[in-house]
Amino acid sequence: MRKTKRKWMLTGLLLVGSLLPAGTAGAAGELTVYAAQPFIAVTPGESVTHSVELINETDVVQKATLSVTGLPDGWTYELTSGGKNAREIAVKPDASSTATLDIDVPLQVERGVYRFTLSAGNGNTLPLAVEVTEQGIYETELTTEQPNIEGHADASFTYSASLRNRTAENQMYALRAETPGAGWEVSFTVSGERVSSVDVEAGATETVSVKVTPPQQVEAGTYTIPIVAETSATSATLELQTAIIGRYDIELTTPSGLLSTDVTAGGDKKLELLVKNTGSVELTDVNLSSSTPIDWTVEFEPATIDAIPPGESRTVVATLNAAGAALAGDYALSVTASAPEASSDAQFRVSVKTSVVWGWFGILIIVVVLGGLGYLFRTYGRR
Repeated sequence: MRKTKRKWMLTGLLLVGSLLPAGTAGAAGELTVYAAQPFIAVTPGESVTHSVELINETDVVQKATLSVTGLPDGWTYELTSGGKNAREIAVKPDASSTATLDIDVPLQVERGVYRFTLSAGNGNTLPLAVEVTEQGIYETELTTEQPNIEGHADASFTYSASLRNRTAENQMYALRAETPGAGWEVSFTVSGERVSSVDVEAGATETVSVKVTPPQQVEAGTYTIPIVAETSATSATLELQTAIIGRYDIELTTPSGLLSTDVTAGGDKKLELLVKNTGSVELTDVNLSSSTPIDWTVEFEPATIDAIPPGESRTVVATLNAAGAALAGDYALSVTASAPEASSDAQFRVSVKTSVVWGWFGILIIVVVLGGLGYLFRTYGRR
């Protein structure tokens, strides 16, 4: 009965083997070697896993010494059973055992079909095949999903780049950038740490953060910044673009920088002001205004500046009129230069002096008062 069962099992395996693709099962000795997927397609650098079954159709325990022949140069493999390395497997009578064949396909490989053989000793063999669907490469890739960022000149621009090592060895990449000119700063960060180089394992990818800081006085425009990751054997370049849309800034001061003056109560004083465009974009429609003490006035000539190019300045004359009733002392005067995009304030300290006429008028009042008192004493003092 047992022999009949083995006979039908063997007959069934031979029938199934005749229907499946070549290499699905192989038997020339005491064991049948079977793989459900003898032909697997992969891309360069991938790993292939073949699940192999060893079937014993005899009445005695069979030992199988496993080996692989016919693999191309540079290909590596590992045979395991039960999660451990296996070079020899024992199979019970009328039973089966499984083994796993892992094959590492190199990155640098030609496209095509590669055939090899798994041997289980005593003529027990299983033809297997791997199809490499792409032409293999030996190179480095440096890419980003967002190579162009737009912003103001006073901003920093951060890009996320992927550095992929598509070589067969670990690589230590030196990172560098070619800046558009003086004043530009470029820094690299990996896993939160600022670096100048990064180690990437074979076939792995590392995320590199690139921070670009333009100089303060950079002009509006689009700037290209090549980023390079290189070793002695391989390199890759990524071009980043920083689009500067300009920085608006304005400064209000005086030619000497002095923000104090004096004026006589009821009198006028001319102040020379300097309006500077300290940004990188032209300023237009710059208006002058003031905040004064009560009954004071300020007039500007001109009151509006049509345009100030970047880095240039314009002179404005402010005529200050202090109230006639202003008492002697220090007063605060605020002057503002404002464009639609930016503004600047200047705070002046104004010292008020009383008029000389009022001084003489005060003396006259004192004299009159003293004369009146003297008259009263002379007239009524003898009585």
